[in-house]
Amino acid sequence: TPAEAVVHLMKGNLGPGVLALPLQFVRVGPSIGLCILAVVGVQGVYCMWLIVATQHAAHFRGRASGTRRVPSTKALSFEDLGWLAFGTPGRCVVQAAVCVLQLGVCSVFLALVGENLVEAAGIARWQAVTLAYLACAALSLLPSLADLWVLSAFGTAAMFFALGSASTAAVFRLEHAAAAEAIDATLPAPLGGYLPSNLSSPLLQEPSPPAAGGGASFTAIGGAAASCFYALEGVSMVLPVGNALAPEPHPRYPLLLVGALSAVVATFATVSAATASAFPDISSASITADMARRFE
Repeated sequence: TPAEAVVHLMKGNLGPGVLALPLQFVRVGPSIGLCILAVVGVQGVYCMWLIVATQHAAHFRGRASGTRRVPSTKALSFEDLGWLAFGTPGRCVVQAAVCVLQLGVCSVFLALVGENLVEAAGIARWQAVTLAYLACAALSLLPSLADLWVLSAFGTAAMFFALGSASTAAVFRLEHAAAAEAIDATLPAPLGGYLPSNLSSPLLQEPSPPAAGGGASFTAIGGAAASCFYALEGVSMVLPVGNALAPEPHPRYPLLLVGALSAVVATFATVSAATASAFPDISSASITADMARRFE
């Protein structure tokens, strides 16, 4: 159904990539980070919409002419679209690009899982990454992806819990810092600065100002852009979700796609800007690993 399609699109993009965005926002600054995310988000949403629009155009054009240039104009794959647009070279290039994309996503995913295992289990990073790899390799041997639904549901719930916890901690800390600053301004001079500096809880301490510097470097901006591209990792789900909607391409699917991914980008922006502003001393590639170390 359309509602299920929206859920799958949002779930497919709300992955571990968002956990790495707060560190990148700290490195470039929340304002520049939001600008980079906006550019990457608009580009990503537009490209996904273009893929679906091309799929629909190919289907209805083939049906109107009574010809079928591919085995099924309904279940077009990325390779099929590459072939329709550029012939055999297009198919080969798209196949290579999809493989590189998936390998890159898997590599970063394993690195982020390893980062969290280091904090949770206290083991070396190479051991954590090896454990994550072996677990993923074992899961990949299952005969059907449908067998992963329990693990997928658990992972989705855990992701929402992690994002909610980090966002709540960030909002609480920012609100307390503002309140403490207002109270501090009303105290006599001998007591000024007493409240923020004497609160021991990490949630209640005033956010440390970011380190002084000459602005975001080209490397930092590039890293932030790369993390934003990785965060929008659900591009591979666009066609399968659309193909599962109905026997015919759903006419509202492009709008559903834009709405779902716009909500995802807005979530990325909110979580990343809030946590980067509240915790400008983030040093871990994963915000959940940083929270575990900060509040242990």
